Amino acid sequence: MSLKYKILWVDDDVEAFEDLEYPTRIQNYLSNLFFEPIIQTYDTIKEAKKDIAKEKYDLILSDYNIDNEKGDDFIRFIREQHVSTEILFYSAQSEFITAAHELLQDRISFACINSPTGEGYKILYDKILDLINYTIKKVQELPNIRGLVMTETSYLDKLMSDLILKYISVPLKWDELNN
Repeated sequence: MSLKYKILWVDDDVEAFEDLEYPTRIQNYLSNLFFEPIIQTYDTIKEAKKDIAKEKYDLILSDYNIDNEKGDDFIRFIREQHVSTEILFYSAQSEFITAAHELLQDRISFACINSPTGEGYKILYDKILDLINYTIKKVQELPNIRGLVMTETSYLDKLMSDLILKYISVPLKWDELNN
């Protein structure tokens, strides 16, 4: 059984995070928790908007300011699509702190990364892991686990049935039984 954990990451400078090996570290972290990590990156909000309604994500990470678009418009769009996924917005710009306080909504977290010592990036990474752990804990609740077990059991039943039918010839009609 392999559970997928999908992250949508929107940033016009995602290469900076790749240089810090964030995607690799996050993938390794999720793999160690027995998840199959899938990180989809976009460098514009416009591209991400096309994907949001089609795909289901466990976590959305986004820079607050991308291509003259603000995160609050992106949040509004996400929620209008009835997507209730956890979201983490971050920014290195100072006005972000004010905007974050005005945007306090359910399942939205904020991280300011404008620390001159680079401490902000460590804080961001820690917040990402905190949100991953939070979303995983929701999946690990007993009713959800029962559902996962039942889904996998049904899948295995179907595989076994297909294998049996493939390798064992079963008569279909009365006349075939006598031959």
